[in-house]
Amino acid sequence: MNFRFSVDEQAGILKLALAGTLSLPENLPVYEVTLQAATDIIGTVSTSVTIERFLAHEDDLTSIAKSGEILIQGTPEKFALHPAYPNPFNMSVTLSFSIPEDNVYIRLDIFNVLGQKVTTLLNETKTAGEYTLRWNGKDAAGNNMQSGLYFVRLEAGEYGEIQKVMLLK
Repeated sequence: MNFRFSVDEQAGILKLALAGTLSLPENLPVYEVTLQAATDIIGTVSTSVTIERFLAHEDDLTSIAKSGEILIQGTPEKFALHPAYPNPFNMSVTLSFSIPEDNVYIRLDIFNVLGQKVTTLLNETKTAGEYTLRWNGKDAAGNNMQSGLYFVRLEAGEYGEIQKVMLLK
């Protein structure tokens, strides 16, 4: 199979051409393109991919080619404890946070309104990325907590943030 491509960086166009004499097996995709970012990406980048023309055996198959959006989740820009959801919650609450650096010690604790630690959800070193955890409304011993206000505390290296969550039964 012969393969050729050209790139027009200013216009954002990548042209691919494949040619061969052997037929492709029916269970394989006709084409697959993997793109790799040339530089480190900070934050989230979104771009559209459009297939303007797709020919196979001189048949125009553009109408069945899939165009779409590409969402690239790069390294987070900053430390952050994102809003908990749902909040208020009944059975469990989703907690997510961003870490922009590698090898950062992370601790995520839940406290009651008296400042007593209810449970520790995370206590380990993490690499840069986006993380999501769930708190099931239970203490460290597995007991269901009562309805009320609780505090989520994220410690990540020198960074720290506290957020309120409301448990409703």
